[in-house]
Amino acid sequence: MITKDFNELKKRLSELSSVINSFKSEAVQLKIVETVLQGLTISDEEEKGDEDGGKERRAKKRLRKKPIDVQDRRKPKKGRQTARVGAATVLNDLITDGYFKSKHTLSDIMSYASLHKARKLKATELSGPLARFVRSQRLKREKNKDGQFAYFQG
Repeated sequence: MITKDFNELKKRLSELSSVINSFKSEAVQLKIVETVLQGLTISDEEEKGDEDGGKERRAKKRLRKKPIDVQDRRKPKKGRQTARVGAATVLNDLITDGYFKSKHTLSDIMSYASLHKARKLKATELSGPLARFVRSQRLKREKNKDGQFAYFQG
């Protein structure tokens, strides 16, 4: 059945090819081709013997997008993973080590963590945990003569 109409179909598609190719979206192009092919039916015998039809079906399958599952995005990727130590953990270590027995500014803490803990911290990473430690009274702070906060254990 399809072999008789093949020449007609080929002629219609060649006439439409410039219009179809003018669309940038492959999905739109595919929808137009599907609309043109909508009236044709393929028998099981012809489907098995038609290699071009198989290629077209594989191409359509490739174009279908897999729905993104929200849970898939949250799963950690497999492979090499490193546990990154957060600023609060570094501050806990510094408190345990007795670093805050003397007063230290934010920049002092950043440089000490970089040198002695091999952890380069940003001021924005440290400011939140330092404020929480002050509120929970694990650390105290006061302004020094330069107007910067100095953190210490009291």
